[in-house]
Amino acid sequence: QASAEPPVPTHQASSRHPVRSALRRWGGVVTRPAVAGFVIAALLALVPIGFAVAVPSLRIGVDFEENFVDGSYLVEYYLHTDEHFRSLSDTAYLLFGAEDWHRESVQKRGKKVVKRVQKLEGLQSDFHYWLDDYKYFAERRAEALEAVNGTAASAGSAPVVDGDGFYRDLKKWLRREDPECANEACTRYVVPRAYERDIVWDDGDGDDARIIATRWGAPLEVKDSLQGRIDTARDFRAAVAEANEDGALDVTPFAYFFLFADRDATILALIAGTLLSAALAVLAALLCFLHWVTVLLVAAGIAVVDGGLFCVMAVWAIPIDVSSFICLAIAIGLSVDYVVHVAHAFEHSHGQPGARVQEALEEIGASVFKGGASTLLGIILLSASGAEVFRIFFKMLLSTVLLSLVIALVLFPALATFLGTFIPHKTHATLRREASESASRHDAAMAAADTPTPAASDSEAVAGVTDTSSEPAPKQQQNASKFPWSR
Repeated sequence: QASAEPPVPTHQASSRHPVRSALRRWGGVVTRPAVAGFVIAALLALVPIGFAVAVPSLRIGVDFEENFVDGSYLVEYYLHTDEHFRSLSDTAYLLFGAEDWHRESVQKRGKKVVKRVQKLEGLQSDFHYWLDDYKYFAERRAEALEAVNGTAASAGSAPVVDGDGFYRDLKKWLRREDPECANEACTRYVVPRAYERDIVWDDGDGDDARIIATRWGAPLEVKDSLQGRIDTARDFRAAVAEANEDGALDVTPFAYFFLFADRDATILALIAGTLLSAALAVLAALLCFLHWVTVLLVAAGIAVVDGGLFCVMAVWAIPIDVSSFICLAIAIGLSVDYVVHVAHAFEHSHGQPGARVQEALEEIGASVFKGGASTLLGIILLSASGAEVFRIFFKMLLSTVLLSLVIALVLFPALATFLGTFIPHKTHATLRREASESASRHDAAMAAADTPTPAASDSEAVAGVTDTSSEPAPKQQQNASKFPWSR
């Protein structure tokens, strides 16, 4: 045992690992004032470039064919139809609440809204609705009865178009299942029973029944471009509001693609609000564990990741859409996940800021790098996907992971070089507890040694023996007890 090679301390053995040695050397490079200043200036420049330059240049929304698998037959069919026959369309509705449709004034206001909306560009045909077709049917029946009886006064059995009996006769007409002409030239036919799905009645019977909701529809062109769809929805709503400026009618314009147009019109505000709220929530949680100066450095890293992602989106022509929106939200968590480990290791390191950076990178840098590499392995297969949506997801996550690693291993060490003096050193709670317990045991042992037993005192007095147990041990013996391998 005496000739055996003494064991090497753990911290010395770990420093000989090539990866940790490389990270320590990198810490020495990045903490040089000139290098740190250049790194900080270059990376922080991504924030204004990304938000002020890249964001305005981004395209909002993916193209129609990007929503499907490459070479999709459905895309081919729709594009061919749109080019040679007619554009894609959706039914635009005017949704009315409970109105007194038996009153002529209400009918005129409803027709006024229809007349204004039909002037819009993109409406592919006129509105065809039950009120218009029923009134045409009633007028034609009254004319037929007048022709048979010879006078208009004898046309009392004609359907009522307003006033008492309107709802009763309307229900009779809605039960008709035979096609009938809807205009004088008979270029359009209508089956009255088909309108039943557009009317909601209350529980009343006969003329006591009331219409509590109804809808009038017409085909509306769905523009190819996202901005075109946003403009169509805005113009349609503006036309309805203009025709119903007094608010006399409870009417709501609606088309299914309006839902997506509303989302796309406010997507920049949604992204800004989501990123800001997510960042504030993460930073507030970090304040519970890290020093506030450390949290400020982490906040700078989050801003750089977001700005860098917008720059990557501009270079890679990635549009702002649901997929990229989700990835931008995920980026907040991923960017913090890497840098917070380095920040935690920095707070528990010793010495000057440069030495603390080197110790932190040596201690945790390899694990952070492995975490980023494992994440990349998990998403690498998305790069070979046959759908553009999944390829966008891969590009965004790839950029997020790479930027987050740069923030953790480059930007934070550079910032800590100048601001690390304001971050106090922390001792791990376990070490503090062990030191406290060791001190308590030492105090108890010293107290026991200073209180001799009566028997020991008598024997020492008789024998004249002097107690030398409290004298300090020789220096060589102290070193041997402190470093066992030096024996």
